Amino acid sequence: MAKSKNRKKKKQVKQSVKIKPESYIRKHARKLPFHECLIQDNWEATKFTPVIISRKKANGYIIAATYIVDMQCLGVKDTFFGYNLSPTNYRETVKEMGRGMNVNFISIEPTLVHNIIYGAVEFAEDCGFEPHKDFTSTTEYLLDPVESIDYIEVAFGGAEGKPYFFAGPYDDSSKIMATLIKTVGEGNFNYTIEVARPDEFQDYDSTNPQMSKQEILETYLPNDKVNEKMSNFELESHKAAYIPQIICAGLILEEVEGQIHLLKEAFEKQDFLINVLEKLANSYATSQGIHIQEIEEDIMSELDNLVIFLTEKLIEFGSTDFLFEKTYTPIPGEVSKEELEQMTEEELDAHQTHRAFYMTTTEKYYHIISEYAYYYISVEHKEADFKDATVQQSIIDQFIAQAKEERELDEQTEKDYRDGCQAVINDLWFNYIFYGKYIC
Repeated sequence: MAKSKNRKKKKQVKQSVKIKPESYIRKHARKLPFHECLIQDNWEATKFTPVIISRKKANGYIIAATYIVDMQCLGVKDTFFGYNLSPTNYRETVKEMGRGMNVNFISIEPTLVHNIIYGAVEFAEDCGFEPHKDFTSTTEYLLDPVESIDYIEVAFGGAEGKPYFFAGPYDDSSKIMATLIKTVGEGNFNYTIEVARPDEFQDYDSTNPQMSKQEILETYLPNDKVNEKMSNFELESHKAAYIPQIICAGLILEEVEGQIHLLKEAFEKQDFLINVLEKLANSYATSQGIHIQEIEEDIMSELDNLVIFLTEKLIEFGSTDFLFEKTYTPIPGEVSKEELEQMTEEELDAHQTHRAFYMTTTEKYYHIISEYAYYYISVEHKEADFKDATVQQSIIDQFIAQAKEERELDEQTEKDYRDGCQAVINDLWFNYIFYGKYIC
């Protein structure tokens, strides 16, 4: 089609660039005032403690980082951050973390907590261990620079100041022991190896005590299985959709403290969905660098449906195994009309059920009806004379009757189904007029 000389050139709208939370933290976090610093109340006795350092932005929102600090050997074993947390959300997160880790947090002076973290990192480096990769890339920037900190003497190591390695269930004990032998020498460190790492992915045993957040992730959603599954996706859209599902599954399991057998009972309570949705929405807002109040209604609806979908799946299977199956795809690809015609009814139901929780807007809702109607017509009425209004009405009535056999239809839903089926018929008839055959 030739361009009209009078057609105005479309004005280009410059899209705003969102700053990634990690980038903001690296560039600006140290300029923000401290909100508070927290540590386990008996940190001097255990010498293994979570530490929380938070800073407040001018708008009142909080950036907080958590550091799992082993003062006797390994330094900063793990670290993660929360971005743009509301004061309420921050308090709830700290409360939940304390409960999940079974620790009591107390306030601590910034200078002392800096000496604890930086000192643990330095002690670990002398033993041959680097801090967690996210520390050097991101969460270190919530700390003041090491050279600006006044020195406070803090004891590191175990007895006589020697490195003391207490093996956790997911530590690579043989590798750590080999490193210690190489760096400090046999006889110059102490160790306790009590808990062996599980050989493979395990489901939760309901006879076990309640699980911490870290135990839930390590048991149900281990990194190696998540990474392996991610590497098998060919489409970027599948990868992009898979991570929110993993995050959501973790939040769902956190709500019952890893006791998956309690999900069915919890699911029946309104508080369960509200709590999980709020955490998932906060996670989404953090990833987008926005406030939770700025999340669009459609996105919130999708997140809500995602919580429901995954909870039902976890109840159905009693584990997270389905998330790691080779055939599991978070968003099945768009199907062509030819592919629809070749599906069995069971395959169509599975296809639509799998996609339904992503289709929450009116447009997407009608898309599902259209697929369903096209499948029905192409299988049972492909040769019908669509120009006959009586035939059209008969097809629509049969379509509604078949739909009612499978599910209850209220007045509005029945109207939607009728409109959807009529739209498919109109498309088929329209294309027949122009192309001499029924295509859609």
